[in-house]
Amino acid sequence: MNDPKFIKRKKSNSKKAIVLLILLVIVIIIWNYLDKIMELIF
Repeated sequence: MNDPKFIKRKKSNSKKAIVLLILLVIVIIIWNYLDKIMELIF
């Protein structure tokens, strides 16, 4: 009974890791756009 629970937890952790990676990529893209916008303003 413990094995399936561990497998499910591993799947949820991988999903959370993927979501965190996507959020990091989005933040990096936004940061790059902010840098370009600041260059255009100045």
